[in-house]
Amino acid sequence: MVLRPGQRARKAYSTGFRVLFSYLWLFVRRRLFGASYYQKRINKLHARNAERVKSRILELQGLFIKVGQFISILSYMLPDEYGRILESLQDRIPARDIKEIEKTIVKSLGKSIAEIYGSFDHTPVGTASIGQVHRATLMDGTEVVVKVRHHDIVEIAKIDLKIIKTLMRWYTAIFNMKGMDQVYSQTKLMIEEELNFTKEAASINKVKINLEGEEGIIIPETFPELCTSEILTLRYYEGAKITEKNKLEQWEIESLGLAEKITGVYAKMILKDGFYHADPHPGNLLITPEKEIVVLDFGAVGTLSESMKTGLLDFIQAVIIRDNEAVLRSLQNMGFISRGNESEKFTLKMIEAVTEFIQNEVKLESLNIKDISIEDFRSSSLNKLRKELSLKDLESAFQVPKDWILLNRTLSLLGGIINSLVPNQNPVDLLKPHIRKLAFGREGLTKLLTDTVKQQATFALALPAAISKLLRQANRGELEFHLPATSGAAKLIYLLGKQFFYLILSASAGYLVYYFDYTNQQSQYNWSLAFMCISIFFLIRSWWLGSRLYKKI
Repeated sequence: MVLRPGQRARKAYSTGFRVLFSYLWLFVRRRLFGASYYQKRINKLHARNAERVKSRILELQGLFIKVGQFISILSYMLPDEYGRILESLQDRIPARDIKEIEKTIVKSLGKSIAEIYGSFDHTPVGTASIGQVHRATLMDGTEVVVKVRHHDIVEIAKIDLKIIKTLMRWYTAIFNMKGMDQVYSQTKLMIEEELNFTKEAASINKVKINLEGEEGIIIPETFPELCTSEILTLRYYEGAKITEKNKLEQWEIESLGLAEKITGVYAKMILKDGFYHADPHPGNLLITPEKEIVVLDFGAVGTLSESMKTGLLDFIQAVIIRDNEAVLRSLQNMGFISRGNESEKFTLKMIEAVTEFIQNEVKLESLNIKDISIEDFRSSSLNKLRKELSLKDLESAFQVPKDWILLNRTLSLLGGIINSLVPNQNPVDLLKPHIRKLAFGREGLTKLLTDTVKQQATFALALPAAISKLLRQANRGELEFHLPATSGAAKLIYLLGKQFFYLILSASAGYLVYYFDYTNQQSQYNWSLAFMCISIFFLIRSWWLGSRLYKKI
């Protein structure tokens, strides 16, 4: 039973005020009893308040369930206790009466259930805050599922969103939590799109076109004449949750191969298409006995801006070649870092410290936390940097772009599925082939070589000016103070020659890769690809060394 608007508001605000007051009271006692008193109690208070919030969400139902699930994985904005406790929320409510369902179908499609469907199961196979799903057959015997929106959910959504907005304003104002306005806007947008089944049908069809040709992936077919903003009719597929290991064993499906397939599909949707299924929990990813993956529920989809899409790939490439300035540029392009000299200096300093920390002070055998060991954090470069940083520095340098919020949620859910399928597998190993394909494929290779040529041209044009500067300094009698710069210029000329040499090698190897791939000569293709990667590595390395040297002159 859904509570009346006034009841919902009173219960939500009372819980919000209780949680807020508990933190304020602890902060007051911190002033009296000191930081150690506060540290001993804060984590317990987080857990207690998270349980309060969860209990109230389960009572209110409606859209609060979805909001609780959404914010549970925003680990960078909430204490860990909230993520751990709220992630167990399940979007399940009692089924609505079949008379209410038929009334919605008649209103939306203009015909009764008997006139449209050959059979219609009155017991739903799934219920949620927004609607419920029934199995049915069309008049020609085609098996389908029919998703019917609750008749009062639009009004409930307006009430709940207003309550949630007010609560977020409270906490933002008191605790200075940056980014909560973007969290709210993304939550609101996601919910409004989920309420409109016409948009969901369009999203299904768009992803279906994007993934056309992907073997082993099924995006259900829609029946446009039976789809409205309140009704969604899809072809039915039999399958099990992707994490049901007993079914995988019974059907002789390898977990690793399944994880690789899922990783590849999402890499394509996110990094190439920029439009992706944003709710990959186990109930929305089915596996069939024929070893095909069925992707369900496109109410939540994400769209990446071009800067975010290309920035992600640039960021990964920059990390691989350890180019800190390229890391900075990619983070700026994605919208994570404010632009400005002070912000850039601070961010570069942090990137360099993190890089040094990972390379020299961390023993990293895999991405599992248990396999990470640190010699002595107290004397590490990262700890030294931490002591130099202030919250003001962090707030001025970093921000959370709006399209990252939903993407972060998607990656967290996807990571949970991958970990469930292959617990000891390093996810980077699953991602490498797809990054290689995107970064060094024909389009990626062309872009890389084009960018490199541009960089070399800019560098070559700038070099005479640098040499001229050195000569002018020599004429003024300043040469003795700038001998290192003269030596640097000689090194620059040497590095420039190396860069042109490696550029020719890379371009030649790239052509051979294309030719052998086109003629299907696998062995020659593999050798050419390896030679091309080595040439590109040395090209980028020499360019990076030259860039650093040029800035010192």
